[in-house]
Amino acid sequence: MVVPDNSGNESGENSLAMPVSHQLDPNDGKTANPDVQEPPDCAPTQLEAGFIPASTLLPSTQSHTQSLSRHSTLSATSLLSSFSSEDGEDIKLDRILSMVQDVTTEPCRICWVDKTRTHPHPSFRCVTGLCSGAEWKSFKKDLRFPRGKVCFFCMAPYGPPFNHEQPLPGEQRSPNHCDYPDVLKELAYILYARRPLREQIFARLGVATPSTLEVYKKYIAKRQNGGIFGAYNVIHAYLEVREEEALLQ
Repeated sequence: MVVPDNSGNESGENSLAMPVSHQLDPNDGKTANPDVQEPPDCAPTQLEAGFIPASTLLPSTQSHTQSLSRHSTLSATSLLSSFSSEDGEDIKLDRILSMVQDVTTEPCRICWVDKTRTHPHPSFRCVTGLCSGAEWKSFKKDLRFPRGKVCFFCMAPYGPPFNHEQPLPGEQRSPNHCDYPDVLKELAYILYARRPLREQIFARLGVATPSTLEVYKKYIAKRQNGGIFGAYNVIHAYLEVREEEALLQ
């Protein structure tokens, strides 16, 4: 909370001069209340009031600005505290969807993460071999989310904001229903396989870094604290790390 500096104004209120004929006598033993101004019995004339500089009749600009700043800070704090955890999760998923839509122009998610530019190629043909080895194939086939929540093929959620297409009654699930094939699944694996990134991400999440792929799969396929799945927390944390690195360049 911002506490205004009222060193130039002891009462902390806007300075408004009272007519001279109605100022409180400092010797009458009373204390003036800055929040209450008693109306004068009658309006004084210029002769009665004497000459009063115009600047003393204006409110203190500094005090007024500080008051507005304090009000704005309190309003922002109240607004942030009004967000529920669901609001925060929706924001994360919106951000991930925006990233996925951009990344579809980069066929190799490995090169996108590594920030390297070569001739266009799919992830499984990358010279790094990251998404063509046995560990990747095990990850791709064995990863299991609760039924009806996340697409097995592309790892996009069926709910908003992705709204992944559901198969018709009697129709089997298929990669043909995926708008963004492989993007999230590949990205989730790459962020594990790149150990320095994995450590950065889990340090940001405040969670112990998974030491094995099995531990990692259990984390990302489980809802964290009743919220979104761990996979989306990992990806969102990576986006924050990526943005911070971009700002430092």
